[in-house]
Formats: sequence, C-alpha cells, structure tokens
Amino acid sequence: MIKVKPLLVSVAVLAALPSFAQAQSLEDRIRQLESQIGVMESTPGQGAGGSVELYGSLRTQLQYQDQEVGTADDSSTDVTDAASRIGIRATSDMGNGWKATARGEWKVQIGEGAGFGDGRLAYVQLAKDGLGAVAIGQQWTGFYNFVGAVTDVANDGTPGGYNLVAGVFRASNMVTYTNKFAGLVSVQVDTQFDGDTDNDTDLTNDGRDNLDRYAVSAGVNLEGVQLAASYDSSKADSGDSTDLLGLAAGYAQGPYYVGLSYTSKDTGGTAEPSAIDLSGTYSFGKNTLIGHYYTYDSDLAGAASNDADGIQVAIQHQMNDQLRLWADLRLDDADGVGGGIDDVETTTLSLGARYDFSITN
Repeated sequence: MIKVKPLLVSVAVLAALPSFAQAQSLEDRIRQLESQIGVMESTPGQGAGGSVELYGSLRTQLQYQDQEVGTADDSSTDVTDAASRIGIRATSDMGNGWKATARGEWKVQIGEGAGFGDGRLAYVQLAKDGLGAVAIGQQWTGFYNFVGAVTDVANDGTPGGYNLVAGVFRASNMVTYTNKFAGLVSVQVDTQFDGDTDNDTDLTNDGRDNLDRYAVSAGVNLEGVQLAASYDSSKADSGDSTDLLGLAAGYAQGPYYVGLSYTSKDTGGTAEPSAIDLSGTYSFGKNTLIGHYYTYDSDLAGAASNDADGIQVAIQHQMNDQLRLWADLRLDDADGVGGGIDDVETTTLSLGARYDFSITN
C-alpha cells in the first residue's frame, strides 16, 4: 500500500529544490557547494596571488638583577621575554610600479604564561615607484625609525635615554606617508586619529575627534653616514600637547658601527627633559660586541631630580642563520624619584637565546 503523506512530502521537496533532485544525495550536493566555494575563494580578487611570509623572532633570557636603594639591597633571578614576536606579511605586485602590502605582527610572551596575541603591527600599505607609500593602521613611528633605531642595537632593545624621554616606538590609528628620493633622502610623515573625544577641545559637528598626533621625520644616508631629525607632537587625554625633538647620526664602515642620538621633550611645564644615547657595535666572524651609554637630564632640581645614566655591554654569537646567543651586562644609576628617595643603582646580567625564522610561499 502506498503511503500518501511521505509521497506528498517527497514531491514537495523535489518541486521546491530541483537542484537536489539532480544530486544522488544530500552529501553529493554538499560536496558540489564546497567545490563551488573553493573556486570562488581562489579567483582573482579573493585573496589569491602575491606572496605571503610567515616570520618570527623568539627571544628568551635568564636574567639576574640586583638593585641597591640607599643601604637596602635586593636581588632576583627570572626567565623573561626579550620582545618576541610572530608576524604575517603579504605582498602583491599590481604592475606599473604599484605594490600592495598587508602586515600583522603579535607579541609572544615566553616568560610567564606563554601568552600570545597583543598586537605590535597591523596595517595595509599601497606604494608606487617614485611616489612613495601610504599606510593605514598600527605602525612604527617616524620618531623611532629615524631617531630611536639609530642607537637600538641590543637583542632586548637598548634601554636608556630615548626610553626615558620619548618612549615612542609604535602607534595605532595612524596614516603615514613614506618616500625615498634619489636613494639618499628618506622622509616619513605620521598622522594619528584615535576618535577619542576626551582630549579634543575643538569637536566637529558629528562629535568626532580630529588630529591627535602628527610627526615629520627626514634623514639622509650617504656612503655609510646617516643623519636624521624628527619632530613629533601628540595630545594627551587631558588635552595637553607633548612635543618631541630628536636628532641622530650614525656611521657604518666594515665591521664597525657607531650611533648617536639626542632627544628632548616639552609638555608645556617648567621642565624639559633631554637625553643623549651613544651605541656601537664591532663584528668579527660570527661574533658581535655591543656597547651603549646614555645620560638622562630630568631638568628638575633638588629632591625632585630623577637624572640617570647607564652603560650596557654585550657579546652575541651567531650559531647559524636562525639561532643567536648573547650575554648582556647593564649598569644603571638613577637619582631618587622625588621625595628625597635614595639613589637607585641597578645591575642586570642576562644570558639569552634568539631564534629567527622566515617562511615564504
């Protein structure tokens, strides 16, 4: 006996979905759809083409630190991270001198918790031969590229006067323009728009914030000699401006490199702190000697002064293209931070390992 209800359901389904009648089963139809999606994902304009690089630099160190504050003495030993990161960079040549780049880079915390995910870089860039490049997103600032990087030569960064005065490395919500003229003169113009109305005293009708940071940086590189200058102005949440001025010079000849920088900061107050950093490297075989000295002037008198100076010496050995080992000694001497606190003397000894990798399709 024919069951009428199942027959009616079958007829209705076939009438509403004729494509399924052509497939032997639901599984066949699913496979057809997956195949069609795969074709769409691989068509031009859907992410195919170009090159993709997966890169990273994993850096860890065993660090001993001894700190003396007046007559008190305290020490500690710890396994710490040394600015580890993993990133993805995609590039495509669009012809006629045009090139597109997308990049994302994230921190890797080798020390406590083995954390991953805090962003370092995230931007899209469009470049044209002779016209320069425009990028939008979180990027390296021009102030660091032209001033800070000149003396930043150690594996765990080069702490010193630049950090104490400027502390500018990467910034989010940026629109930048970079170019290089005649292979000699480089420029970078930074603008930042964070959309936060808390620090804006001149709001537009739609309540959005306007320009929050602008910076102009320029440098010249001729036969191993590099000279650079940068000016960076940003607004704090309070609405006050912070103006940074940086000057830098570097010289590279054979196995030698020497870098010198000067940074100053004006926040509108009475004090205008400044710093001088001096770095040098010497390479021989697979080894490199690293040295750094800094002096920081807080421009404050008496008990309020927190002037500081320090020295760093290190040696690194390149095992192969990926693995590098280093030993690092830092001595820092800082005045008490106001209130008559005793001077702080810090000795830091680090033994580290760094593994770099790059994989391109």
